[in-house]
Amino acid sequence: TQGRESTQGKESTQGKVRTQGRESTQGKVRTQGRVSTQGKESTQGRVRTQGRESTKGKESTQGRESTQGKVRTQEWVSTQGWVSTQGREST
Repeated sequence: TQGRESTQGKESTQGKVRTQGRESTQGKVRTQGRVSTQGKESTQGRVRTQGRESTKGKESTQGRESTQGKVRTQEWVSTQGWVSTQGREST
């Protein structure tokens, strides 16, 4: 009757759960990540560091003198041209 202990060997059948480990084989999809190796082209972006020369554009801040263009508001004087409408009296 002590042989019943051998029936406890059924616990080894639970080892079938390890067969689910095959799902880890799906990790091969990660090998497609090699496409990201093309990202080395982004290393060429270092050329953009030369863009620091564009900081010289601060000289363009002198363009504030163009704010004197407000003098153009005197062009409203041309609205006096409506007086020429009195020319209809020549009829």
